[in-house]
Amino acid sequence: MRHLDQFDVLANLHKGRSVEQLLSAGQDADGRIIRFLVIHREREGQWTVTLHEVADVGTAQYLDIYSFPSVAPDPDDAQSASFASIEAALEYARRALGADMWRFVNSGMTESEYRDTYHQQW
Repeated sequence: MRHLDQFDVLANLHKGRSVEQLLSAGQDADGRIIRFLVIHREREGQWTVTLHEVADVGTAQYLDIYSFPSVAPDPDDAQSASFASIEAALEYARRALGADMWRFVNSGMTESEYRDTYHQQW
């Protein structure tokens, strides 16, 4: 099973492991925008939620969405917010970014989510 249950999401974050989620895609004049978020522990007692918006330039041989070009005017200016609790970070992800609490995956698995959601033929 790829998606984490609530217990595993909390356990990963408490242990300092990141969790990720592929969000609904956007669209601009140049094509599809892949949106995903990452929640990670910045330091003890501080969790950060970062929204990544990248151009869909993937191919069957190139699935590394982490290296896809950002669609932001300043690629180093990813939308992020920090919180003093895991619960607050998750609530922000849900309310502000539209995250589904049952669709989080371990770090690195968002590539598989991307392929399965947008390019099943690969």
